[in-house]
Amino acid sequence: MKTIENGEYWHNGLTKCLRKTLENWVDVPNKVKLNFNFDGLPIFKSSNKEFWPILCNIYERPDIDPFVIGIYFGVGKPKNIDQYLDDFVKEIGNLIKEGIYIEKPNKIVSIEIRCFICDSPARAYIKGVCNFNAKHGCLKCVTVGEYSHLSHTVTFPETNCRPRTDQEFRDKKYGPHHKKDSPILRLPVNMIQDLPIADSLHLVDLGIMKRLLVGWRNGNFGKYITKWSARNSETVSNFLVKRKLPSEIHRSVRGLDCLSHWKASEYRSFLLYLSIVILPEVLQHDAFSHFLAFFCGITICSCKNYSHFLPLAKELLQYFVEHYKDFYGPDYITSNVHNVVQLTDEVQRFGPLHTFSAYPFENKLYLIKRMLRHGNKPLAQVAKKFSEDSASEMSKGRESRQIAYVEPFVTTNSRKINALNFSDFKISVKPQNKYVLCNNNDILEVTKIETAVNSEIKITYYKITDISDVFELPIKSSFLKIFKAKLPTTRRTETIVSPKDIKTKLVCTDHKNYLYFVPLLHTV
Repeated sequence: MKTIENGEYWHNGLTKCLRKTLENWVDVPNKVKLNFNFDGLPIFKSSNKEFWPILCNIYERPDIDPFVIGIYFGVGKPKNIDQYLDDFVKEIGNLIKEGIYIEKPNKIVSIEIRCFICDSPARAYIKGVCNFNAKHGCLKCVTVGEYSHLSHTVTFPETNCRPRTDQEFRDKKYGPHHKKDSPILRLPVNMIQDLPIADSLHLVDLGIMKRLLVGWRNGNFGKYITKWSARNSETVSNFLVKRKLPSEIHRSVRGLDCLSHWKASEYRSFLLYLSIVILPEVLQHDAFSHFLAFFCGITICSCKNYSHFLPLAKELLQYFVEHYKDFYGPDYITSNVHNVVQLTDEVQRFGPLHTFSAYPFENKLYLIKRMLRHGNKPLAQVAKKFSEDSASEMSKGRESRQIAYVEPFVTTNSRKINALNFSDFKISVKPQNKYVLCNNNDILEVTKIETAVNSEIKITYYKITDISDVFELPIKSSFLKIFKAKLPTTRRTETIVSPKDIKTKLVCTDHKNYLYFVPLLHTV
C-alpha cells in the first residue's frame, strides 16, 4: 500500500491473480484475452471518499468472477492518473510482452488486452479526454455538441460525422477533446476501438431505457410526447408486479411507483421481455413503432445467432436516433442517444452485448463494498480481506459445475424430479420455467420430466398451436423467435421429447387472452 496524491493505493497484482486462476483450469489455453474495468465506488453516505478499483475478467471464461488488481481510496477520483495507473500499466505491459508461466502444464500463456469496459465518466478519465457531456465529448466521432437551455445538457444531433482514429488521437489532433496524456497510451491498444461505448448496462439499460420510461411516466420530454395518464401508469404497474420471470432472471420487476429505485437489470428485463407486450396499450402507435426499431436492434445485438441480422440492426438503430427528435425533441438527443449509432460496430468487433457488459464488474463492486465492517481504514480492511481469502477468491471458476453440465441432468426432491438443468438454463413444470422452443421451432409446454430405467430423460409436453407474429414491422417477430398464441390454447395429446431436441428457453407472458413468447436471450 502506498500514498499517492489525494489518497492511497493498494496494488493486489494482476500476475498472481491470473496465475492462481489459470492453475485451476482443466485445459490451460495458449492465450487469454482480458477485459478491464475502472469505476468509482462510494462507500459511505456521510463521506465523499470513495474507492476506485481496477478490475479484470477473462473473456474466455465469463463464469469466473472478476478479480481485483488494485484499489485507490481517496476523495473523488484519483487526481494523479499517472500514479493511479502506473503499477497496472507496467505489469500488464510486461505480461503482454513476455506472457505468464503456468507451472502445472509447463507452458507460457500469451496475454492480450481485449477492451476496457467503463461507464462514460470513467472512460473519459482513463483516456485523458473531456467528459461525455462536453461539446467535444464524443469518443467515437468528431461531432461537436450544442448546449440546450431546455434540457440543460449538451446534445449531439449529427449522426454521420467523421470517426476518430487511433493515430490521430495519439497525435493529439482533436484539439479541445484532449485534456491530458493517459498512461494507457503506453500499451498496445487502439485508443478508439478498444474502449467500447456500447456497454449494455450504462448505455442501453440505465441510459436509453431508463430515460424513456421516466420520460413517459413523468412527461418531461417537452411538448413532443404527452405524459402518461394516471390510468396508463397504473396499467403498466399492475402488469409489471404480476409478472413471474424465469428463475434465470434473479430480480423481479417492480411497479412504476418504484421506478427511481429500479436496478439496471429491471430495465433490462422490461426492455427485452415485457415492453413489447404492454407498451402498445399506453404509447401512440407511431411512437411504439419507433421504439420497436430500438427493441429489435438491441435484441439482434444481444445474440450471436442473430449476427446475420447486424446490417439490419445498424439501419434500425440509425433510424431510431435520426427520428428521436421527432418524438422527444432535438433537445433530448443526449450523448447516450447519439452513441446508439455506434452499437452495431462494437458488436461486430467484440461480439454480443453481454460479452463486453459491465454487469459482472458491478456485481464485484457490490461485493467489495460489503467487505467493509467499519469506517476505520477502509482500504486496509479490504486489502487484508483479499490477502486472507486470495486462494479461494481467485479460484472461484465453477469448473466442477461446467463438467456436470456436459449433459443435461435432473434435480430431485423426495423422489420427485424438480427440474432439468442445462448449461445455460433449467426447465421445470413451474409456470415461469415450462416453455421451450424446439429445434424444429415448435413451442412446447412442459408437463412432466422423468427418467427411464436406462437413465434416459424424457420430457412430456403439450405443443402450443396457432401461434402468430407479435409485430410485422420493422421485422417480423418470428425472425427473432418471438410469437404469441391466443388463449385458451388448444391442447393436443401429450407427447414425449428428448432433451437434445430442446433449443431455447422461452419467457412466457400472459396478457389479455394471449400468451407472448420471447426467447431467454442468453440461451439462444
